[in-house]
This record gives sequence, C-alpha cells and structure tokens, in this order.
Amino acid sequence: MDVHDGGIVRYGSSYRKQFRVYFLGSVDSAGGLNGVLSVTFSEKVYTGSGAIEIRKSDNTTYCSIPVGAGAVTLDSAGKVVTISPSVYACPKFVNGSTYKLVIGNQAFRDGNGNYYAGQSGWSFKASVDNTLPSVSIYSPAVSAKAVSVNTTTLTLTFNKAVKQVGEDVVTAVAFPQSKPSTASERINWTVSFDSTDNKKIILTKDDGEKDFNPNTKYVVNIPAGVISDLAGNLYPGMLNLYQWTFDTGAAGEFQLCKKRKWTEPLSS
Repeated sequence: MDVHDGGIVRYGSSYRKQFRVYFLGSVDSAGGLNGVLSVTFSEKVYTGSGAIEIRKSDNTTYCSIPVGAGAVTLDSAGKVVTISPSVYACPKFVNGSTYKLVIGNQAFRDGNGNYYAGQSGWSFKASVDNTLPSVSIYSPAVSAKAVSVNTTTLTLTFNKAVKQVGEDVVTAVAFPQSKPSTASERINWTVSFDSTDNKKIILTKDDGEKDFNPNTKYVVNIPAGVISDLAGNLYPGMLNLYQWTFDTGAAGEFQLCKKRKWTEPLSS
C-alpha cells in the first residue's frame, strides 16, 4: 500500500478553503492494483452534480465517476470524501503509473451553497508500499542523560504518517531496565496522536503515576499492533529492554524539599 500526499490546494475565489488528498492502493489476489482516493476538506461539504474524473498521464480518461454514485462517499462529519473506483467498475490501476484527479466545479458545496471551484492539477502515482512505519526521532533521545525525574511527556516521530488501530486506549509503559518485572516500578503513559503533525505520537504520564527514580536507566515499551501507517502497515512496537532507553538525573530540589520534615530548619 502507499500514501501520496497531494499537498494543500486552494479553492476558487468563492470558496477559499483547503483540502488534502491521499491515494491508498492495495494489490488484490489476481495482482491488480485497487486504489482508493481520500479527499479531506477543511469543513463539512455536500455532494452536488457532475463527475470526478481520473485521467492517465497523457490526459486521456481512465475513469469518470458521477459524484452521486455509490463509489463516492462522505464520512459522518462530512469532511472526508472517499472515491473507490473499483466500486464503479473502473479498471485496475497500473502499478507505478501516474494519474491525475479532476473534480468538477459543481461536485461539492459547503452549507452556505458555495461551490468548490474544481481542480485538475493534482497528480498521484499508483504504487504499493509494504514498508512498516519506524521511529525516526525519540524524545528523550535514545541514551539521553540527566532526563528530569519530573518528566510528564515523551514523544516519538515516525518516518511516515501514522494512526491508531482500533478505539481502545493505547498505553505505553516505562520501567527501570534493571527491574523489568517489578510491578511497583512500572509507570503508565497514555498514547495520543499529535493533531498538528500526523507523524508524531505523544506519551503523557497517567494521573497518579510516580515520578522517575533518580539516576536510573529507564526503558519504554509500546505494544505491537496498536499503531499503523495510513496504508495499514502495522508498527511492530517496542517490546525489548534496549530500543528506547535513557538515564534520569539526580532528584531535583523540589523532590528533596518534599522529603524534608517541616520541623527541620533550612540550612543557611
């Protein structure tokens, strides 16, 4: 499967919003490439009339799909338009070939009756990607030193856009490398997906969880099968004691003061 980001394209003068386009392709049992186009608008839209065309690189028509056909659907929020050429009996895509998406100027409108001005300049390459997502940036970095014991947020940035698999809450866990099986030393973190960067996930320490121990090497584990790229390739997770480790620093002044008896005089 592959995901191709069409970038930001602006509407005509009467309807200046933005949308983003993706192509998701998968190979069927006969070796043909089925593709689904996903067009995400910045606000709720409604179907109008006319057709959505997919053209070959020589500008000849590959397939023309009426916007009222079952191959063109809107999600529950009315912002994501999914175009499924195979549902309309369009030919299979040719792996490695380039196509162009053409949307007519009466195809979609907003709630105020403003029609999207149409476009014919977005091209995409139909290809297959079976590459698993991988982490490119760790924060704290792998083998980082003197990480604050008060840390409440960790982040990971992947090499491609990712999403959650399923609807259950995703939980990561951090624990001292020397005590992987000690339940009282495990710290739970809830995983969320950054709304401003679809390559980044955020690990937030759960309420009531303890701070890191000072001067300790920690490991972070993330379960397999809970994160995938936009094409559905699953992230294998972090399940060992070595992939993401870092060392905490000394306890901060705040922690030392918390342990001081109030009857003790402060040192001068």
